[in-house]
Amino acid sequence: MPGAVLDRPLSFAPREEWLPPEAFPDSDGIPLETRDVYTAAALLRETILRADLRPDMDVGVNQFVYVDPTDPSKSLGPDLWVAVGVPPRNRQRWEAWTEGKLPDLVMEMVSPTSVKRDTVDKVLEYGRYGVREYFWFDPISLRWAGYRNRAGIMQPIRLERDATRISQVVGLKLRLWTGYYGPWEKTWLRWYGLDGRLLPTAEEDRVAAEARAQAAEAAQQAAERKMAEMRELLRSLGHPWPE
Repeated sequence: MPGAVLDRPLSFAPREEWLPPEAFPDSDGIPLETRDVYTAAALLRETILRADLRPDMDVGVNQFVYVDPTDPSKSLGPDLWVAVGVPPRNRQRWEAWTEGKLPDLVMEMVSPTSVKRDTVDKVLEYGRYGVREYFWFDPISLRWAGYRNRAGIMQPIRLERDATRISQVVGLKLRLWTGYYGPWEKTWLRWYGLDGRLLPTAEEDRVAAEARAQAAEAAQQAAERKMAEMRELLRSLGHPWPE
């Protein structure tokens, strides 16, 4: 989702110069470039939304972020964005003049055709517009990085000893994780709590719940077998089982 970018701080023309909403399409109709890119973004969106971190947070995937109400070409197109301090709703696009801000955290999933754009150019662009944090992840090479805005300059977020990078915006860690998402087994970028707990998908929660239920049933069956053995032992010794 390409777009020209303003080379100035976020500010808006007088309201009478604003274009009508229909001048700002929700999408360019072009899907994310590869299955890996789309799925990596979808995994991050699903798990952070299910975590229900705060009531004033919203997350979007593959949507335009418009920065100028007079020019639709001046837009950004992050693969995933997170905004805090805003009401969650069914946003089809992000309008900075409506929201009063840009998203706080953005991510790009690097594709073979976007390596320089995502790993170099957009670091500068997002910093210039005041986005608080920027992360990029290459699902093929498994390289990834994060940046935090310091007075308009994006500074690298260091890798912690546990191989995570911390997002101050959402109070979570990011780390590589290998396993299944849907039918695909590969290495993904995943959210973790600051306590190291993986934020699960709906399927992971379902499987975990089934495992707990099976373990509880097995424990109950074991207890019942033990009780029956004790009953039989007492009977064989001529002692009735107490009611």
